[in-house]
Amino acid sequence: MDVSRVTILAVTKMHDGICVAGVDRARAWVRPVRVPGYNFSKDALLERGRVVVEPYNEVEFRMRNRLFNSPQSEDHEIDPSYEPHLVDKLNDGQLTTLMTKLDEHDSVEGQRSRDGLMDWLTGLNRSLVLTRVDMVLSAYRGSTDYGRRPRRLSFRVGNSHFDMSCTDLRWRSITRGDRDVEALTALNSARVIYFALGLTRLFQGRYWPMVVGVHPIPRLAGEVDYDRL
Repeated sequence: MDVSRVTILAVTKMHDGICVAGVDRARAWVRPVRVPGYNFSKDALLERGRVVVEPYNEVEFRMRNRLFNSPQSEDHEIDPSYEPHLVDKLNDGQLTTLMTKLDEHDSVEGQRSRDGLMDWLTGLNRSLVLTRVDMVLSAYRGSTDYGRRPRRLSFRVGNSHFDMSCTDLRWRSITRGDRDVEALTALNSARVIYFALGLTRLFQGRYWPMVVGVHPIPRLAGEVDYDRL
């Protein structure tokens, strides 16, 4: 059984749990999943009772096999009988170096729209990408037929404008109580901002792009209450 070290860059709320993704030491995207449901529970994020599967931590997982899903080609099944193991925590300097190497700004800009981004990623049989963001234009709440008010971010990559839902747990935490505009001010004061973007599983006949990781440098302050997601 393989042991894989993953630097976590996305921990997001989904309808049936928590989705986790990051990059391995070769800087390839990896989405650790639990079969059959794919997503994590809070307890699955713990090592000896402490949450270790969270952004900027390098975490060791026992991997069973790659699943070869499409376009979620990053899916790797973990062995849930082993706890994740914390290896290291990235500081801002290490994070800057990693983000610079992962940045696909020009490719994302070239897609021009959310639909274009979806087509580009699915055409490459992938579902995750990281980009530098030139400006975050607005942070607000959307609406759904079910009464939910999902967080949304409108942002610019080069000359291309995107508007997506945001499921990042830390962003959800610091905007709780309708503090989206306040959080936006803090976000735009950062020296540089990166977003991890990901595609949903198939829903209503398509794969919807979302912001799955909000990564300003210096990083966001705020703790996630995993009992109140």
